[in-house]
Amino acid sequence: MSRKFVVVFCVSMIAFFVFIGFPLPGQAEDDFNQQTLVADESVVQIHEQAELGDPEAQNYLGMVALYGFAGEPDYQAALEWFTRAADQGFEESIVQIGVIYENGFGVEADLLKAAEYYQQAVDLNWPIAFFRLGLLNLRGVPEGTTVGEGLAMLQKSCETGYQTGCGMRLYYDLKFEEALEIFEGECQIGDDIACVMANDVDSRLAKMQTEQSKSPVEEPAQEDNTNYLLIALALLLGAGGVWFFFWKSSAGRDQGNIEPPAEQ
Repeated sequence: MSRKFVVVFCVSMIAFFVFIGFPLPGQAEDDFNQQTLVADESVVQIHEQAELGDPEAQNYLGMVALYGFAGEPDYQAALEWFTRAADQGFEESIVQIGVIYENGFGVEADLLKAAEYYQQAVDLNWPIAFFRLGLLNLRGVPEGTTVGEGLAMLQKSCETGYQTGCGMRLYYDLKFEEALEIFEGECQIGDDIACVMANDVDSRLAKMQTEQSKSPVEEPAQEDNTNYLLIALALLLGAGGVWFFFWKSSAGRDQGNIEPPAEQ
């Protein structure tokens, strides 16, 4: 099953759940039934592909279950589908299992276990895995991890193609104007983390402009920034996570064989 099919199906399903549940006045009953049939046939096809072992289809069904596209979230089903795809080395599914354990979705929250899954995807050079592991590293997970190691992970997420990782790295270097440019660009194409960070940087720059006597280097230290990163990560687990999977995964997989850059 091609990635193009999965993306097209996603768009059609979103339209289905938004509009089919609330048909327009005067909508013909046969049109409604026909649209329902198309959606049902697509779901059946995805399930068939997943049962045959297609990791993309398995990952898609995991996303549907995790984010409740078809109703309420089903975390157990999500974990099962992601595990089947992850067992075949499907990077995004490995990351999503980390998300489940990081946030305690249907399981006991376990940051160390989440970090282990993120590390597996990092070993496969998956951009978002560097980003997620970097955020955990900045929180001292695994124990003994330094801030420098967390920043290095953010840099690697940037180098392997995740632009918000580039912006976050600049943010930690207090290069707010450069970070803002990246965050605004990524926000425009739907990255919720980038939107949150763009608003934060706007506020910081406005404060710096009104406090002429304060030097930029006196802005809050990295520990203060961690709170914003946690907010951003929470958003990524919602719409941002879905956006990354359906919008960025093709680019990420195309770059999957790029070696991580050597540290300077």
